[in-house]
Amino acid sequence: MRTLQCVIVDDDDLSRDVVERNVERVEYLEAIGSFGDAVEAASFLRANQTDVLFLDVEMPEMSGLELVETLASPPVTVLVTGKERYAVESYDYDVADFLLKPFSHARFLKAAARAKELHARRNPELIDNRFLFAKINAALVKIDLRAVERIEAQGDYVEFHTDEGRRIVYSTMKHVEARLPAEEFARVHRSHIVRLDRVKDVAEGNLVVGKAVLPVGASYRDALLRRLNIL
Repeated sequence: MRTLQCVIVDDDDLSRDVVERNVERVEYLEAIGSFGDAVEAASFLRANQTDVLFLDVEMPEMSGLELVETLASPPVTVLVTGKERYAVESYDYDVADFLLKPFSHARFLKAAARAKELHARRNPELIDNRFLFAKINAALVKIDLRAVERIEAQGDYVEFHTDEGRRIVYSTMKHVEARLPAEEFARVHRSHIVRLDRVKDVAEGNLVVGKAVLPVGASYRDALLRRLNIL
């Protein structure tokens, strides 16, 4: 899955800056526009392909919810507001999440993960669930994603642990994660990505994948637990 392009709309400069800084810290998000005016943002959104919209509700001239109504095919939307009373109304607009100001980066990560999952469900044609090609020793090598157990950061490289053995690729975790099918893989730590159907056990801040015991980062734990089929 490619990096998700996002737009930020909030008439409060400080609040908009907070969202921008949080977006910069998420590997699979890229801000392509930031607006303090909803009318200007609506014009941009009608003319440009956007994956995710981080949107304030109360703004002069046009509210955030009115902005969504002007769009024929709204992007996946995360409402960001200081008014909790909009939470119920937001469900009528099929938003991915509702962020109540002020929020922590951990809470922002949850919203970003939900937006990513919803985008994947809405756009299955954008995901290649079978293969990717990686440059290894000057050659493009085909990697069957169904055979990948986990992916690990190794300095300037990433290591694919597959059923056929290890593949070491010169790349970053951010670059790799953006090209994986979101419904099949999950980032569980800054240094680890796992294939969800290969997870054997989760306990005490760790998970077992194959023969490896991997740490689960605190900021990734809640999103991981939501995606596992827990009784």
